[in-house]
Amino acid sequence: MTAPEGVNEVLVSAGFDLAAVLAICEKDAVKDRLKAIANEAIERHEFGAPRFSVGDEMFVGQDRL
Repeated sequence: MTAPEGVNEVLVSAGFDLAAVLAICEKDAVKDRLKAIANEAIERHEFGAPRFSVGDEMFVGQDRL
């Protein structure tokens, strides 16, 4: 999903209050946390999706889940 409308549709269909979710996304603390997570991923040279790390070991790809 890349279009905001698609994300909004999924949130509403899953029973989320769209206005509440969007309000949370506008909070500085949430934006700061997202930036911190992104910067950590960049520093660790993480890439791909799906991807997860256990300690310093990275796993990339559906076949690794």
